[in-house]
Amino acid sequence: MIEEDRKAGRWPRQSVFTWIAGSFAVLVLLLLLQFQLYRPDDRNPGIVPGSSSSPSFQLQIIRPRAGLPLAGIAPPELFGVDAKLEVSSLSNDARYSLSKDSLDLAAGDWEVHLEFDGDGNLLSGCFAEFPLIFENERQRIRCAPADSPIGRWHFSRVKQGEYSGSFELELPHAVHPNTNAGIGWPPRPLVLVGSFDRLTRDDASQE
Repeated sequence: MIEEDRKAGRWPRQSVFTWIAGSFAVLVLLLLLQFQLYRPDDRNPGIVPGSSSSPSFQLQIIRPRAGLPLAGIAPPELFGVDAKLEVSSLSNDARYSLSKDSLDLAAGDWEVHLEFDGDGNLLSGCFAEFPLIFENERQRIRCAPADSPIGRWHFSRVKQGEYSGSFELELPHAVHPNTNAGIGWPPRPLVLVGSFDRLTRDDASQE
């Protein structure tokens, strides 16, 4: 029967099912490979302490794959979403303020406020505000950590009156800053990643 089907130019039903199953398996493997190799939010290298000639900083938001179209296996911009969420002191209107227990970094439409204690722990008063494309329009959102923040804070003095450091903070809460209404996103926490170099303290005279 199989030989007759081949001579008649017909594929046996079993062969068709085998071909479909094999093609599906190859597709799944390719998607898994893409999932492993492609990272839409690759972390930027941090600023090396003491490497800057003037005060500098960089900020980046790492989005969970569950919060991206197709779990982030394709470039987000193909779906009308920001390719990356990042800003640095090279942006317009960059400014900062550093004290013994807080750090404010701002550039363009971004604003980040960090509070920390003497043991290097980030506190619940931290927040980040930044613009992003959400529900097909550009919006500004405000993100905050949990009551017991999950993150890290590294802070060191490179020379008298100048400080460098890096930080990472999970941001599970996102709201509209004008109304404090939740936006229902992300499904898992965003992660704020940043580094800075040669920032001077506002109270440097008290060191």
